[in-house]
Amino acid sequence: MKRPFVYIFFSLFSGIVLTYIFNIRINYFIATCIMIAFSMMLLKSTKYDMFIVVVIFVVLGNLLFNIALTYESILEANRLNNPIEVLILNDGLDRGNYTSYIEYEAKVLLTEEKSLIRLFNQTEDAFNVGDVVELTNYKSKGIDLHNEKHDGYLLYLKSRGIKNIVDINWTNIKYVKTNSKSLRAISFKIRRYIERYLDDSFHDSEKDLLKSIIFGNRGYMSKEMVSHFSRSGTAHIIAVSGLHIGLIVIFFERVMKLFKIRKKQIKILTALTLLIYAYAVNFPVSIVRAIIMYYLYIAAYLLERKYDAINSLLFLATILLIINPFIIFSVSFQLSFSATLGILILFPLIYSFFKVYIFKSLNSLLSVTLAAQLATLPILVYHFNYLSTISIIANLLIIPVMGLLISLTIGSIILGIISVNLAMFFNSIINL
Repeated sequence: MKRPFVYIFFSLFSGIVLTYIFNIRINYFIATCIMIAFSMMLLKSTKYDMFIVVVIFVVLGNLLFNIALTYESILEANRLNNPIEVLILNDGLDRGNYTSYIEYEAKVLLTEEKSLIRLFNQTEDAFNVGDVVELTNYKSKGIDLHNEKHDGYLLYLKSRGIKNIVDINWTNIKYVKTNSKSLRAISFKIRRYIERYLDDSFHDSEKDLLKSIIFGNRGYMSKEMVSHFSRSGTAHIIAVSGLHIGLIVIFFERVMKLFKIRKKQIKILTALTLLIYAYAVNFPVSIVRAIIMYYLYIAAYLLERKYDAINSLLFLATILLIINPFIIFSVSFQLSFSATLGILILFPLIYSFFKVYIFKSLNSLLSVTLAAQLATLPILVYHFNYLSTISIIANLLIIPVMGLLISLTIGSIILGIISVNLAMFFNSIINL
């Protein structure tokens, strides 16, 4: 079967979606028996192998979704409200609504569950990523979608792997320790250094834009600026994506070639750099997808195997769905995978169509932009009820500039450690 993960992914995807829409509940034992029976048929039959695979993974999608739906939080069952220790996973996000609180993602060390910590009445400096803190007198609530199946916010939390919401007052939280040598803590320190460097090197509007582009966090920018990007159809540049990974890979590979480092070592060092970057931006789906695809490419290179990008992409999507079926409701997941699949399938067709009309470099840029936008258009219209009529032209202008901007900014940050004067020269170009 050529590209088996095409059939596997779409079957698994269909099983999850059908279960969600029609609330289909197949008994766990019956579902397991069906999969075993069809797996045995697959060993004997080659004539109907495609149909058998489809049935197996549609049923698996149903089973996985129902298991995830009925998951009971271990933390919520802790009725005695014993003190627990949690590992802070990301920067605090200020939710300044009717009841203001600071929102943290954290891992409960006792249960290994990922939780959302809502910290009320914070009066001192925030915690850092990698800190371990102790919670007492907290209120925990598992995320239950049985009665709130269509609650968009709860679906979003589930798609991020969050099992429960923990409310706690500032006076009931205590710093315990930090593992300053962990990769997460090191990545966070690098991020803080870059933020301070950009703050010291640029004016407000420039530094906010650069931090948003580098870290994919629109929280640095004003609402007005974010609105401009959204209306022009270029908001994807302030959300870390495969484009960021591609630019980082190109930059580091070219720089390391200047130092005569061998190709195999370059790829290994680049892979480590990408892992540190992923920790710094807290592993959004788009970055996970891009980095693992790069790792699969490296594995194929080292093992001297042919790399099939489409099969690799859908293999990765299948693994993510098996780990967390609710990730299918993540807009980031939908846009990231549809854009990449659109480029892989539509790019050659669009490139061939424009080949006789446009010179090569512009044709490549136009074809990639069109392929990604055509693939993501239905998702954007569905979620945001908005269609930008100038997005194609805007992206043709902004993507080359963004590539130059990210490359110069990375160069400036590195040079800032070595030579302030050289860094200032780079910064003058970035300011333009």
